[in-house]
Amino acid sequence: MYDFRINYPSDNGSASITVTKDADVQVVGNITKKEIKKATQQLMRTLVTLTQTLKVRRDARRYVFG
Repeated sequence: MYDFRINYPSDNGSASITVTKDADVQVVGNITKKEIKKATQQLMRTLVTLTQTLKVRRDARRYVFG
């Protein structure tokens, strides 16, 4: 089992990513706000691209209000 932790300890805008597997702790690295923003934008672009490639399932289309 893996445990992922993100710590935001510094005032300069960087974060520390730690991965633990069966008591084996590894600090993956530090990441800046700029890198987090870039990764988030890439993730959103990928999600939009993936959802645009899905086929319409007319039998499963339902609208739920309320």
